[in-house]
Amino acid sequence: MMKAQKTGLDLPTSGQILEKIVAALNIRDEILTSRTTKRYLSGETISQHSESEIYLALGSALVRDRPIPAPPILAQKGLNFGDTIGIACARICIKWDSLRSKMQTESALILEPEHAVNKFMRLVAVDFSLRLFALFRLCELEPPRPHTPQWSLENGFGLKLRQLIAECGLTRDQLAARLDMSHRSVDNWLDGKTRPTTGNVAKIAGVIAKFDKAYSESDLYAELHRYYSLSYLSDLLTNVIGREAVREIAAALYRFTYTLAEDTRRMGSPPIEETANIEFDTFRLGMDYPGAYFLVRHLEMSEQDTEWKKDILSASEPWEVAFQLIANESGQGRFAAGLAQDISDLPDANPNTGPAESPSPNDPVSKEIRDLATNHLETVRRRIMHDDPMKIGNPVTVIQGMVDDIYLQISALRRIAQRYPTNAQAHFEFGSLLGWAGSKIFGDRSMIDEAITECKIAATLREEWDLPLVEPAVILSNTGYYEEALKELEWAESKLPAKTPHLSYGYGYVLMMLSRFSEALDEFKFVLAHRPDYAIALNDAAHCAFMLGDTKDGMRYAKEARKFGERQTYQAWRAGQYSKS
Repeated sequence: MMKAQKTGLDLPTSGQILEKIVAALNIRDEILTSRTTKRYLSGETISQHSESEIYLALGSALVRDRPIPAPPILAQKGLNFGDTIGIACARICIKWDSLRSKMQTESALILEPEHAVNKFMRLVAVDFSLRLFALFRLCELEPPRPHTPQWSLENGFGLKLRQLIAECGLTRDQLAARLDMSHRSVDNWLDGKTRPTTGNVAKIAGVIAKFDKAYSESDLYAELHRYYSLSYLSDLLTNVIGREAVREIAAALYRFTYTLAEDTRRMGSPPIEETANIEFDTFRLGMDYPGAYFLVRHLEMSEQDTEWKKDILSASEPWEVAFQLIANESGQGRFAAGLAQDISDLPDANPNTGPAESPSPNDPVSKEIRDLATNHLETVRRRIMHDDPMKIGNPVTVIQGMVDDIYLQISALRRIAQRYPTNAQAHFEFGSLLGWAGSKIFGDRSMIDEAITECKIAATLREEWDLPLVEPAVILSNTGYYEEALKELEWAESKLPAKTPHLSYGYGYVLMMLSRFSEALDEFKFVLAHRPDYAIALNDAAHCAFMLGDTKDGMRYAKEARKFGERQTYQAWRAGQYSKS
């Protein structure tokens, strides 16, 4: 699902995630099992129309097979619930892929992937609890009381089936006979070795419903299908973060959903007929719903677990802020200025000892920088979650707070560089933040010059490390000094034994901004030979190709960039903006 690697966060694409969901649901839909869908789920680019068809088919399947109940009130209002789910899924996937492309260049280097994935899933649990709360409201159903759901346990679906046949007084042999199945097939289901097909789930529901009149066949089918699907996903997640963490997240999902429902009931919420539109938007948008902030604050105040209280608040932040905080908690904090900074041949080398060693989270400089980065994001979090809406809404207060934060971070990194005068990383991080602030925030040339000096000190302290060598050009590019940036890149190239993808992207970006599109495209091709999934390079390569009149390659690069989260050039091409090029 995610692993530590040289280029920072290695998040799956939305298509890869969707592949697991389709497998978990065991869907046998014509569209979702088509060649086009299989190409999309395997990572290939398909048309936007086909993408839309896939998500709408997923929504329809979820309603048809009933792992998600359809609220009757929506049908009364003429709303197609399957389309609603499909559109919501597509929206989440676009948001995810966009985040993924940003995190390729801006994230800290993940050193503890298990911790990071666990934290990501805790944010998902908060978002899903909000959607489930709204769904139960729309269906006018009572949410389950807080407990650890059986589907999150080892062999959860096997345990569920054992429980049901025991309640009916059936043996596994009798169940096999009534299903006209082999004993081995039933044994494999009960032991969790295999899962029944959707058709066999329907047969199981039919047999058990005949013995236990407390169940209707259709309701039991929906419940079994839901258990099998969730158990499958739980097992996949267990391979990454462990069973205990999965159980804790599943229990929190139920607890939060119930708490939200109880809070609403105590406040005397109006009948669903009067609030259906609100609940519908909450289900559709989750944490993006404008009113989600107040619901989450109530949830946070009701929660007893200190760590979960923090995660609940994190879930209400923009994903970029929340995920960046997780990245810093799980790895090596970073303040670098931005431009494709993690595409490096040697990003996992220790600044003190060269490329032979990977960075240690316990290294004093790495730890200080990581803690500083995390504390900075905690400050951002506190501002976002400030209790006084008048202060947070005052532009002067907000801007002054941001400026104060930047100066504090600069001062702190300056002190670290002074304490460790021979440490390349300390000088690089200080110079990079100083350069970002001088170029993008203050427009201060003296800050830019000092930043370049610090980066060159870092490059001297550790030869052949491309990040500090390229960073002066990044800083100058941020300010629009492209000719000057080009000279810095030529200097950096003279210091390296061979061109690296990071250096090449720097060249490509600067040459593109100087309208030297053919040379820029060659540099982007070099980057993509090393990182074919690098969304920003794909997007820029598409722009250069279009500007050179190469529509075929432009379309190819643009479609690939869209797949990995960068849609800017693709949308410009679709809008006809390159037709005059």
